[in-house]
Amino acid sequence: MAIQQISKAEFDAFGVPRGSLVGVAFIEEEFFRDDPGNIIGVVTHDVADDDWGWAAIGRDEHGTFRAFANDVSFPSLGAAREALLERMQAEEAAGATVFPQGD
Repeated sequence: MAIQQISKAEFDAFGVPRGSLVGVAFIEEEFFRDDPGNIIGVVTHDVADDDWGWAAIGRDEHGTFRAFANDVSFPSLGAAREALLERMQAEEAAGATVFPQGD
C-alpha cells in the first residue's frame, strides 16, 4: 500500500467536517490518502504565524472521519508534509483502520 497525494475535491468527498478556522486562521494546502481510504491527511499553512502544520484523519468508532493526530509549527511545507506522510505510513503499516476518540 502507498500514500498518494489527492486533489481537494477528492479529499472533500470523504466528508470530513471542518471547523470555522479553516480558510481564516489556516489554509489547507495539500491532501493525501492511503490506498483503501482508511487514513487521509492534510497539510496546512498558518497564515498568522506563517508556519505549517498537518492533521492525520481516520474514521472513529462511529464511522465519522476525525483527526487522530496533528502537529504544528513546521518551518516549511516540505517539513510538514514529510512529518504527515511518516505518521500516515506508520498507521498504515500497523494496520490501523479505526481511530477511537473515546466518546
